Parts: sequence; C-alpha cells; structure tokens
Amino acid sequence: MSVCNFNFVDDLLEGIATGIGELGCLYTASPPTNTNLNSMNTQNKEAIIIVVGSANVDLNSYCPTLPTKGETILGTEFKISLGGKGANQAIAAARIADSSMQQIHMICKLGNDDHGQKLTKSFDENRV
Repeated sequence: MSVCNFNFVDDLLEGIATGIGELGCLYTASPPTNTNLNSMNTQNKEAIIIVVGSANVDLNSYCPTLPTKGETILGTEFKISLGGKGANQAIAAARIADSSMQQIHMICKLGNDDHGQKLTKSFDENRV
C-alpha cells in the first residue's frame, strides 16, 4: 500500500503521473510497474486506469414497517456493505481487466478505522 500526502495541485498531478499520488490519499496494493503514462505500450494494450472517487461503507438496518412520527421500532436484520461510486467502478474495472496488461488504481480518502480496513482489504482482494 502506498500513501503520500501532497499539498499542491502540481504535486497531485505529478503523483498521479508516476502512479503514487493523493487526493486525500492514493491507495494502491502495489507500486505500479509502468510509472510513465506517456510510455504506455499500446501494441501490448497495456493500460493504467486511475479512478478518483468515493469509497464508503453502507450500514443498512431492515425493519418490517416504516416507523411513524416519534415511534422507535426494532430492526430485524443489519448488514454492512462496501460501496461508493468510485470504489465500485475501480473494482468492476479490475474484475474485467487482464491483470498482466492493466493496472487499476483508486484515489480516495480512507479512514484509519475498521471501515477503512475493510475497504483496503476489498481493494487488495480485487487487485486495485
């Protein structure tokens, strides 16, 4: 995992171009092998995909009916699911990518808590 802190837009753009950058943070499971976007080998269809977006954890509680004003009801089920538009896009791209020909990176802000660790694990498992 590579995480770098940048304070200026120029540093951000330079970091993205080298594969290690941050908008909040860049999470990458391993440093990219081809760090120069201008030298991509189009003959071998090598590609680097960088997704800038959200990664979040949804907390879903299910109940048999909607509560009325002022009413408290107990949920019958509780689920935690990972998501965020950017994270979903990065993982979808990684799942269809040929791992030897494409690198998928996600630029997002993750917390240093259980939810952030679950998202990090999900990125690792999906080669993002």
